[in-house]
Amino acid sequence: MSDQLQIEITDAVILDVTARVLSSFDEIHSMSKRFFDGVVDGLSQKFGQKRWLGMNVKHKKDNHGEAFIEINLYVRLYYGCHLLEVAKQIQQQIRQDLRNMLDLYRVRVDVHIDGLERKEVSNELS
Repeated sequence: MSDQLQIEITDAVILDVTARVLSSFDEIHSMSKRFFDGVVDGLSQKFGQKRWLGMNVKHKKDNHGEAFIEINLYVRLYYGCHLLEVAKQIQQQIRQDLRNMLDLYRVRVDVHIDGLERKEVSNELS
């Protein structure tokens, strides 16, 4: 009989950490909703599961049979920001937080830039 403690981390926790990281980026306008998200949302709600718009987690295996987690993010960024740099920063910060908070080391983060939005300029006079 093994005395090892087994801890399971749900996808909802992984997405929660990811969402908190994304909220710290001013360059992100919004997450993109895709048709597939609407279908999955209906099923998820039916079974009481939490869903995040524009984000999903997949459990995969590499060519050597080693398990890893893949996170796909579908974002709309503000026009004028350095797109590739922002995407790299998002990837690095999510990987770092998942490593530090959940001890997850085999994580792939794919950032899909789904569109650009202009920042609205306020014309208020002080």
